[in-house]
Amino acid sequence: MNENATAGTAVGTVVAADADETAPNNTVSYEITGGTGSSKFDIDASSGAVTVHTGAVLDREAAASYSLEVKASDGGTP
Repeated sequence: MNENATAGTAVGTVVAADADETAPNNTVSYEITGGTGSSKFDIDASSGAVTVHTGAVLDREAAASYSLEVKASDGGTP
C-alpha cells in the first residue's frame, strides 16, 4: 500500500461466513476492535471493506506495517 494513500483508499476486505440460512441470523457485521492500525483504517460494518481513515498518515519510516483486529458478529442469538 502506498504511504501517500488518501482517505477512502481501498486496503482489502475481511470475509466471514455464517451457516444460518435466514436473516437476521446469517447477517454478518464487522468492527475493528484493536491492532496497531486501528486509528488509521476504517471498516464497512456490512461489507467488511477496509479503507484508509480520513486524516490518517501512513509513514513507512515510522511503521513498516500495521495490524488490525476485526470482530465479525452474526445477527443471531446463541
